Amino acid sequence: MAAIYGLNFTLAKEVMPEYIGPFGFILIRATGAVVLFWLASAGRKREPLQKRDLPLFALCGLLGVAANQLLFFKGLELTGPISGSLLMTITPLLALVLAALFGNEPLSPAKIAGLALAGGGALLLIGSGLVRGHHHSNPLGDALILINAASYAAYMVAVKPLMQRYSPRTVTQWVFVFGCFMVLPFGWGEFSAIEWGKMPWDIYARVAYVVVFTTFFAYLLNSYGISQLGSGISSLYVYLQPLFATGFALLLGSDQPRWVQLVSALLVGLGVLVAGNRIHGQQPLRGPKRRNRTFPDPKISLP
Repeated sequence: MAAIYGLNFTLAKEVMPEYIGPFGFILIRATGAVVLFWLASAGRKREPLQKRDLPLFALCGLLGVAANQLLFFKGLELTGPISGSLLMTITPLLALVLAALFGNEPLSPAKIAGLALAGGGALLLIGSGLVRGHHHSNPLGDALILINAASYAAYMVAVKPLMQRYSPRTVTQWVFVFGCFMVLPFGWGEFSAIEWGKMPWDIYARVAYVVVFTTFFAYLLNSYGISQLGSGISSLYVYLQPLFATGFALLLGSDQPRWVQLVSALLVGLGVLVAGNRIHGQQPLRGPKRRNRTFPDPKISLP
C-alpha cells in the first residue's frame, strides 16, 4: 500500500495540469472508485444504513474524499512530489491531536515533542519555498497539502463510530458515494474540458493507475493489513511513503532532492519516532464478526 501511494505522487503529477485539471482528475477518481466498490460488492448482502448515521457519512465524505483529495491534487499540481510526500506524513500526528481533543487519546510529553519536531520540519519545507521560490517546492502547494493532511486526520477521528457499527467495506463504499456528489460541482468544469483524443496512451495508463490502484486496491489493502497485523504495526508503514515517493521521483526524473527536503525529512522522522514510541504488538483482528472489532488507530493515513 505504501508503495502504491509513493508512486502515486509522481504518476498523478505528470497528468496535471497539461491533460487534466486537478479537480477534474478528482472527479474521475471518485466516480471510478464508486463504480469499482459497487461492482466489488455485487452479489453480496448489503448492510442497511441507519438514518441517524447519514449526516456522519456526509461529514466523512466531505473530510475523507472531497476536501482531502481536492486539496491534495491541487497542492500536488503546484509543488513537487518529494515535498508533497513529506508533508503527508504529518497526518498521523495531526490525528493524535484531534483524538486527544475529542477525549479518545491523551497527549503525552513525548507526543507533544514529536508534534513539535514534525511540525518544524513541515514549516521549514514551506518556508524554504517562500524564500527561495524553488521550482519543485511551492509554498501555496505545500500549504494545501498540509491542510489536506489535517482534513484526512479529522476524517480518521470522525469515522470511528461508523467503523464500530458497519464493516469497513460498507463505510468506505458509502463515504465515497457522498464524497463523489460533493466533488461533482468542483470537478465538472475541468472534467468537461478534457480533450480525450489528445491524451497519449501513457496518460490514460496513469489515470487508470490512480483510480484502480491508488483508490480502490489501496483502500482494500489497508483494511486487510489492519485485520492481519493490527492497527499499531500497520501504522508504521505509512512512513514508508516518502521513501518510495522520493525513490520513484528520482528514478523517473520528475524531481530532485534538496538539502532542505532532507533536513525536513529528518525532523519529521524524528517527530514520528518520538511521538510513535507507544506502538505495541496487537492481536490480529481476525474473525467473522466485524461490528465489534476495534476501530483502527488514527495513525493510519491515506492520501
